[in-house]
Amino acid sequence: LGISLRFAREHVAALPPGAPRTTTDVRDVLLGTVSLEARKGVRAAVEVYESARTLDGRAAVGHASVFVIHAAGMPFAELVDALVAYAAEHDLPAESSFFWIDEFSRRRLPLRAHELSAKLATL
Repeated sequence: LGISLRFAREHVAALPPGAPRTTTDVRDVLLGTVSLEARKGVRAAVEVYESARTLDGRAAVGHASVFVIHAAGMPFAELVDALVAYAAEHDLPAESSFFWIDEFSRRRLPLRAHELSAKLATL
């Protein structure tokens, strides 16, 4: 799964002045707006927004068509600008292009199993 550039731009625009702006910070802000109940069983941030829509009603998340790995500490707005330029250069349609961005799409093991009602096994 990947996020649309429209979804990414909307979240950059919605950040309050002075808010942290790295990709990791934006991911954490996005996850912080979702209840623990909604995050049960979710291992990637993008999974939380799988049914989300952008402000113009388009899918915010979809089947990824571009795979992106970058420095998580880089400003998210710079990453989005680079992806916009890439999409334009390669004639990628905005409505059907989704970007697998490591910080959003990479699956992680749950750090707090009690939040996800998971059982841990010791091997």
